Amino acid sequence: MVLAGCATSAPQGESNAAFVTPVYADAHTIDSAIAFLETDYEPLQSNREVAEISDVIVQGKIVTVREGPQYGRLGDDLTDLSSVVIEVQSENIVQGTLAGDTLYVSMLSPAGNSIADWNRGLPAGVDVVVYAEQSSEGVAGETGEIDTNNWGAGRPDGAALYLPQPQGFVVQTGENRLVWPLTGVTREATFADALPGDTAVGVPLPGEGTPALDTVA
Repeated sequence: MVLAGCATSAPQGESNAAFVTPVYADAHTIDSAIAFLETDYEPLQSNREVAEISDVIVQGKIVTVREGPQYGRLGDDLTDLSSVVIEVQSENIVQGTLAGDTLYVSMLSPAGNSIADWNRGLPAGVDVVVYAEQSSEGVAGETGEIDTNNWGAGRPDGAALYLPQPQGFVVQTGENRLVWPLTGVTREATFADALPGDTAVGVPLPGEGTPALDTVA
């Protein structure tokens, strides 16, 4: 069950939907959770470019965050990297197809972060837009790692796992306030602005200053 927020009593004849309290991500908790995660990527200047390298684009709500597979090189315990799986209930599939209405998104989780930390930062009901590519077993995307332990963790048996584009994971932290945690960018915009063809992108554009949340190493 997706939690959209707490509703107050509506006056007679009015819809309760108008009185639902929005649920927002906690930008500082997210920033702390990925503070030591280096994101190596080539900045793209438009959402259309991000869409071109993505298998799916989904707009929806976060359901929960669970422990995910562990990535690392064969025989090398020093490179083991933990991950989380973020479950997203789709409300609008903008591009591509899903086997159902749920997207499972993998994100690396530096040592010392708990699932409780992730769920505080990304609580159930938070709105999100995800541009992602489908993962293959044993591939951790931009990290280049080649081996996995507990590959099926964090999702039902047989469910596909997706990797977000660095500029393709967008959450709402306040009214008309969007954050791209993997690139450290904050913008006053709506989710419609973050879809392909519109102008809210997850990198600083020429002439703009330093990102508001500096999570890019």
